Amino acid sequence: RGLGWHAALWLLAEMPAQQVLPNRVTFNAALSACQHGGQWAVALALFATTMPEVQVRPDIVTYSILMDVVSEFQGWPGALSLLGELRFAALRPDEKAFGSVLGACARTPFGGSSGGGGGGGSVSGGEAALA
Repeated sequence: RGLGWHAALWLLAEMPAQQVLPNRVTFNAALSACQHGGQWAVALALFATTMPEVQVRPDIVTYSILMDVVSEFQGWPGALSLLGELRFAALRPDEKAFGSVLGACARTPFGGSSGGGGGGGSVSGGEAALA
């Protein structure tokens, strides 16, 4: 897997020093880089900690990326859990969100996790509960 996520995190951290504030677009790009680099824990930390600290509110794109990330270590149950959380974030699922969950279903056998770090946990209120 790629190491571009390192560069993405460095750039995200460098933005304020250049008088540029991170926003949803930049966070979504960093989350995507973490996803492609297999860094699910880093992606969840960005979502659960860093985004709220800088008062960036996630959008449907953020949640769709996160559904893909979560499905890698929790399988379809984790992605489905995030889909259910959209209503608490006052967001409406779109084709990408449903596609992320459907993709997770296709990659993960029914009743099992993908084996990447513990199944059965959930992501709620922006925090990852890995069980």
